[in-house]
Amino acid sequence: MVHSLRTTAPVTLTTTADATNLVALRTRRKVSFTDLFVKLAADALLLHPVLNSRWENDRAVPQTFCGAGLGPSNS
Repeated sequence: MVHSLRTTAPVTLTTTADATNLVALRTRRKVSFTDLFVKLAADALLLHPVLNSRWENDRAVPQTFCGAGLGPSNS
């Protein structure tokens, strides 16, 4: 980890988005923003299989599914 910290440039990307529809969906479905973000991320990975790949035999192998999960926090 120290090596990667010393050899890579720290980058921060910020942007803005209109989340009006997301807030309305959250209110209607009574789910958390985390639930919605996990669902949206999983859907995006299924639309872009190269990003949803595993490394095998020196090449990227796209997955046909997206297994997203969450764990509880102990804090």
